[in-house]
Amino acid sequence: MSNTVGAFRGISTLIFKWLFFALVGIAGIALAVIGSFYAYNYFTYERHAAQVKVIVNARDKGVFACAKEPDYPIFVGIINNSSKTIEEVSFSLEARRKGFSTNLATYASFTDDKIRKPGEGWGTCWAAPLRDEVKDNPRDLEWKVGTVHITFEK
Repeated sequence: MSNTVGAFRGISTLIFKWLFFALVGIAGIALAVIGSFYAYNYFTYERHAAQVKVIVNARDKGVFACAKEPDYPIFVGIINNSSKTIEEVSFSLEARRKGFSTNLATYASFTDDKIRKPGEGWGTCWAAPLRDEVKDNPRDLEWKVGTVHITFEK
């Protein structure tokens, strides 16, 4: 009887040991696949997108101003400091009163398909995407860029 119990313990220990090694191997392969995905995304997109600057200005004076365009008071400029050519930039804008956190802009996404080679920049004046109930002057609000998605040339 003790011989049977000892044999069972030996076999069960061996099975659990190999199951443990199999699970560690599967986890290692999964981590390698996930790590490879994030590394690929970083080297092909993220590090280039981090070099693209989006500038928003609602003032009517200064270098980036839209004083001559009363219907288009928001200047949005995009500067490509990456080593890839930009084909398209999609972005959203956010507007807030000074000292407040409520976003007064609509939740619209804008697309600029101006092609920018590395080192180039370009900007234009846009209409203020304020909600209908907001009666504030767009030039008196604090503007910033919300979400940005950049499409690079392949």
